[in-house]
Amino acid sequence: MSKQAKRAVLIGLDGANYEAIKPLLEEKRLPNISMLLQQGTFFPNAHAPYPTLTGSNWASIATGAWPGTHGVTCMSYHVTGEPNDYWYSGFTSDAVEAETLWEALAKTGKKSIVLKYTGSWPPRHPDVTMIDGGGGRPFWGGSILELSHSQFFSTEPVPNGNLVKAAPAKDWKDLPTSSVPPLEFPIQYEPQSNRILEQLQFEGENIRKGKALEFWGIVYARGNNGYDTIAICGSKDMGNALTILGPREWSEPINLTLEIDKKKHRGSLRITLERLDQESGSMGLFFWQLYPTDGFTQPAEIGEELISKFGSYVNHPAFSEAGTWLDNDYETFIKCMEYQNEWLGRAGRHLMETREWDFFAMQCHCIDYANHYFVPRHGWTEEDRKVNLDRLARCYESVDRMVGEILAGADDNSLICVVSDHGATESPLPELSVNEILKDAGLLTYEEFDANAVRPIVDLSKTIAQHQRAAYIYINLMGREPGGIVPPEEYEEARDRVIAALCDYRDPGTGRNPFSMILRKEDARILGLYDNLGRDIGDIVYALLPEYDHEHGRQLPASTVGGQTMKPLLIFKGPSIKGGVTVDRTTWLVDVAPTIAQALDWPMPSEAEGAVLYQMFDDHKSNFPREEFLNKQKARLEEIRSRFAQRQKAATVSSKKDLTVEAPTTEQRQSPSREMEKLPDTIEELKEALIQARSEARHWKQAYEQYHRITHGN
Repeated sequence: MSKQAKRAVLIGLDGANYEAIKPLLEEKRLPNISMLLQQGTFFPNAHAPYPTLTGSNWASIATGAWPGTHGVTCMSYHVTGEPNDYWYSGFTSDAVEAETLWEALAKTGKKSIVLKYTGSWPPRHPDVTMIDGGGGRPFWGGSILELSHSQFFSTEPVPNGNLVKAAPAKDWKDLPTSSVPPLEFPIQYEPQSNRILEQLQFEGENIRKGKALEFWGIVYARGNNGYDTIAICGSKDMGNALTILGPREWSEPINLTLEIDKKKHRGSLRITLERLDQESGSMGLFFWQLYPTDGFTQPAEIGEELISKFGSYVNHPAFSEAGTWLDNDYETFIKCMEYQNEWLGRAGRHLMETREWDFFAMQCHCIDYANHYFVPRHGWTEEDRKVNLDRLARCYESVDRMVGEILAGADDNSLICVVSDHGATESPLPELSVNEILKDAGLLTYEEFDANAVRPIVDLSKTIAQHQRAAYIYINLMGREPGGIVPPEEYEEARDRVIAALCDYRDPGTGRNPFSMILRKEDARILGLYDNLGRDIGDIVYALLPEYDHEHGRQLPASTVGGQTMKPLLIFKGPSIKGGVTVDRTTWLVDVAPTIAQALDWPMPSEAEGAVLYQMFDDHKSNFPREEFLNKQKARLEEIRSRFAQRQKAATVSSKKDLTVEAPTTEQRQSPSREMEKLPDTIEELKEALIQARSEARHWKQAYEQYHRITHGN
């Protein structure tokens, strides 16, 4: 290589893909990503390990190891012998049983900054600067560090919200002047979080609650057009108002001290007035995720430094809430993502400019969150498609601005890598339930259950196989599964029955079989999936045609539908890297860490299995394909096409001759001796006819041999 990079920057953009950004690049809406493509090397055939999911693939990028090796084989992992519906989060460093690139560097004394990289928290080496990294899963909150997931307080009932009752305001100190009678309502803010570090048996389990904080809200009118303002106060005193908001306005960060598990915690959140009815005063208040102001960074003092400069930190930008509490225009959801992207960009740049570092790695989840709402899907109209793709474009623009901030913190001696963990695809057909297929095939039985239950409960005493996590089917095997009913000697027969049920299934709407892959567990090794570390994958691994799955997960890594592709975005730029080049070779996300290590002469992570993408280095040259080979192949193709053209022309002439039939003469028409040919009536006549047919067949064989000599020249 010519000039060698001295530092490396890895910018992770969850869910980003090239097909989605192509029209935005043409419209010059992504200047920073466009610059990287123009000055760097682009890999259009990058592929994500299967399943195409967040938890497993960010681990593969950081370690260079396949999912079976590092142990995170989905968004979560399953321990062999535990109940089928017990899973453990794949979004913490405790789940990843392989060395990351920053840990390999730390052993040699090199410094790394790791900013909100999924699956990096808690830190496993004391010399790594780390900010968060313990969450991102799209549940209510989803981080192991949060003090409370987002909450919604409304005067109207909403799913999973907090209902408050408004009444005429009484006994307030410094009651504001209002053109309509002010309304008051109490707010009981009880911090709670379903901490994903523990088992994820059912939603609602492992809820961690704190002591409630009491606030008062008051709705009034500063203008003359009805209710237009809300104040949130610590008591009925406008003098200690925490925030005063109009519709869709956001508060400044609000710092709170609260008690959780009998311990004091300090946290920070922001509030927005999502809706307010001018006539009735009916309202909805969104309290964003409450995150600690300390304890989420290493070293600890960085947290308060960053919050003082850039405001409250949040891990989860209102993804789960967008489909329930927030208005259908998704404006608040997008504003939350824009806030987080700006925070990450500015904080990342600040850390790069103020701390010693050799390697900087970050992950931004914005695009994946946006994909789940804005990528076209079944049932959308053309207007739905247009409006939502415009929203998706806004999110990409926000991410591009964040990329610009990070690039500004680097220098010309930095190797830049922009990578995503997977892409997305459009889903024009309804999503498929594999358990329903198994049920209809007599392989699974549900218990009687309440229609309001989160999910139907499987009756293990009558079930041969059931679906688990993204893409796995488990046989209910005796001796392995609690409540297993399939004897070991019938294991293969049970797998055959499951595979047959999947192969035989036809979608009633299209008549198609929706499965693109069905593998036995032992054959899934070709995907980097296998039992390891006391954890397992299913007895059968499957994938769907992308039309039957929403956005990503159960689709093969090269899937493309509509204006989206599952292939991850992968770009390298920097010293010794070819500029403005596209390398078509097949690449995998496990190649990223080994390639960065090779480029800077760094140690490989100890479990790395990927290859080095040496074609991107400017000193790489290849003599293949050879020019004489290409010329010879071209000449051969032209020769074959010429022969076929001649043969086709000759066949056309012959066909015209065969179609020319002379009309019979009058004598022929009137001749009584002319009789129609008849089929053989006797055995002797049949034998004679067969002999004649055999003779004609010899003529056909000779004609074919002559044709072969003409077309092949021998």
